[in-house]
Amino acid sequence: MGSRSFFKFFAVTFSAAGIVSLLIAVIFGAVLLSFRSHALTAQGELVFSPQGGYMVEFTAQNGETYTTNMSYSSSEFYRGQKVKLYYNPDNPYDIQAEETLWFMAIPGGIGLIFFAVGLGSGLPNVLKGFGKKRLIAGGKWVRADIDSVQINPFFTVNRVHPYIILCHFTDFNGRIHRFKSGNIWSKPNAYLHDNSITSLTVFVDGSNYKKYYVDISMFNGE
Repeated sequence: MGSRSFFKFFAVTFSAAGIVSLLIAVIFGAVLLSFRSHALTAQGELVFSPQGGYMVEFTAQNGETYTTNMSYSSSEFYRGQKVKLYYNPDNPYDIQAEETLWFMAIPGGIGLIFFAVGLGSGLPNVLKGFGKKRLIAGGKWVRADIDSVQINPFFTVNRVHPYIILCHFTDFNGRIHRFKSGNIWSKPNAYLHDNSITSLTVFVDGSNYKKYYVDISMFNGE
């Protein structure tokens, strides 16, 4: 898998996982809020359950006292703890603790993190791709002499560092413009030597040599 394919897969996977988690949070929140829209409220008190753990006891507006299971469990529960409840007036044993709504923050938070990671890793490559296409389509090009092939120590995939090619171009005014290629995932030295390649095509944005793209398509590095 090439670098672009890898990052595309990485970005799509994390973004999709983030969207799914966010949808779960939204659906979970919608279900809880729908229940509360027709529920009544009551002050409950935690009591011991015969089966172990805690149940909640409360008095409904009809004056009846009900004891039912809590809608969630926590290690911080203690006997006599007061909790706010929402209960179904048609079935008072059907309850929802006020804190339950906060549980939607778990998939929601995970979703935001995953989506941000996916977007953050994918967006730069998308923008880079757009910039490359714009330069090739509308920019001018020059032939830049190859200076060296180096390992990119600042980037790695599966513990493998890619290669980059450094080159330069001297304009009519004698100014030297230096360029650095994108990552190449196979050592290009042999290819350059066997094909007697000493220069590369560089697309630049008019007279702005700071915006450029070094054509390394022959190495399938991008």
